[in-house]
Amino acid sequence: MAAQQKSRRSGLPAPVQRVRDVNATSTLIETTFRVITPLHGGGVSGGTGHDSVTPVRGASIRGQLRFWWRAVFAHRFNTVEALSRAEAGLWGTGAREGCASRVAQWVTAPTELPTTVDLYERGNNTSWRTTDGWEGVAYLARAYVPKRGAPRVEPLIRLPGEYKISLRISGSSSWADQVNCALQAWLTFGGVGGRTRRGFGAVDGALTHRRPTQLLSELRSQEIDFEGTDGGSYAIPLVAQLPATSAGIAFGRQEFGFGAPDMDGVTPAERAWIEAANKLRHFRQGEGMGRVSRRDKPRDAPPNRPGRSYWPEPDQIRSLRGLTSDPQSKRASRGLPRKFPRAEFGMPIEFEFFGDRDVYYRVNNQTNTVRGDRVLDKHSLNPAGKDRMASPLVLRPRQSSAQDGVYKAMALQLHVPHLADVLSGLQLTDSLSGSVDVVDARLTPSEADRIRPMNTVGGPVGNSAVAAFLKYL
Repeated sequence: MAAQQKSRRSGLPAPVQRVRDVNATSTLIETTFRVITPLHGGGVSGGTGHDSVTPVRGASIRGQLRFWWRAVFAHRFNTVEALSRAEAGLWGTGAREGCASRVAQWVTAPTELPTTVDLYERGNNTSWRTTDGWEGVAYLARAYVPKRGAPRVEPLIRLPGEYKISLRISGSSSWADQVNCALQAWLTFGGVGGRTRRGFGAVDGALTHRRPTQLLSELRSQEIDFEGTDGGSYAIPLVAQLPATSAGIAFGRQEFGFGAPDMDGVTPAERAWIEAANKLRHFRQGEGMGRVSRRDKPRDAPPNRPGRSYWPEPDQIRSLRGLTSDPQSKRASRGLPRKFPRAEFGMPIEFEFFGDRDVYYRVNNQTNTVRGDRVLDKHSLNPAGKDRMASPLVLRPRQSSAQDGVYKAMALQLHVPHLADVLSGLQLTDSLSGSVDVVDARLTPSEADRIRPMNTVGGPVGNSAVAAFLKYL
């Protein structure tokens, strides 16, 4: 039987319209939203494909609402079984378990037709190159970089117009209060389609003027009684939660509006998102921040190669695999911890080493064939026994509370309890030989202080690379 609950206080207004049926058996919540960044995937077949008929599907939104319901309320439960029972009581389970959902939803689409955004364009030969101005966004979608000679690259799509979502919740008002909280969290931090944590398909609804920090505090303080809970705050391992304080949210410094210089055809919301993407790319790999700038490279280093990384992972791979490089470049790695801290941003991470025999070679002289800039070695970093780990970092644009049509970049760091347990035993796999090493991504504060991108952001970051990025944004 579904868990019974009561709501002592909601404290949150309905997004647009909330109607209680006369017979008091259900509640209708309706609101409108826009999709303010291009959609990545989202079709019924998954991957990068789009659904040309229904690019925004009710089932996709339902999955998003379930995720944000867990993010809002997971801290109220002390076991994953109790959390699952409460979730099933509201959202239902599969046909085999036989628990019907209390929530029915439908989406009304606008009449405007979608347009496309090409992240890549043809170069001078069969290769593809990133479209000017979209380099940061292409970095966020890098798992789908087109291969040389590919005949066609699936574009992103822009969805103009305003969507309407209607949610009918059966039962007492406390169920509707929970859906309302999940809906507001989704409209503030979520999206539709694929890769929403990186800002693709970000949604903007009737709550655009509500400050995210204020909403975060109100969502965390909801006084809804769940059966079997005692009102305490708990941390179920690896179930993402909204951060407990506003320290988990950061905003970009620059505002983008209709009066600001604009890229051709790019909206202010997209400009703010591009700014967030560029910042993440620069923090992880950019010259002068993530790696040595070209002007500071050793004089005898190849001029057309990127500078040495300031992050410790590449040199730890060289050490583990017996790869060495020229002595002058080695100086950049001195004093770095033997850790893989960028794993916190999500996995898998692919490491590729480019070069020729004069720059990189194996100590045992069993070098893979190298000509020009072909890959010498590939390595993949994954959680132990898993293919991937979702990123706790959410990037997206956010409308400024001061003025309509003005946007800033926003970053949210989800709290993932016991994430350190995952980061302590990662698998580094040599894609060519198949050999596997167990490595560690956890940092101590003193180790973090020895990594340049983390010690130059201004302010304490503890041992978290994601927290350091929030400072950098």
